[in-house]
Amino acid sequence: MFSHVIKSRETISDISKWHQFILYLELTLSHCENLTDQGIEYISKSELTESLETIDLDNCPLLTDLTISLLTKCKKLASVGLGMV
Repeated sequence: MFSHVIKSRETISDISKWHQFILYLELTLSHCENLTDQGIEYISKSELTESLETIDLDNCPLLTDLTISLLTKCKKLASVGLGMV
């Protein structure tokens, strides 16, 4: 299992590019205060949908209900941390 905590200079597209080499099961995006539904849409259209089991979106204030709809494309997703969304 590989999990990743995104750093401030990384982007969703960076993570998606690495996916070809690494099987992501857990992704922590908490406190990414500029993360929008568009970033989650990028995930929902990537190969991450095949392996992602857990995503933490705690304290990502720009996300809307659309995020939940987009995450339904992640076939193995079992846990979504929302915290103070």
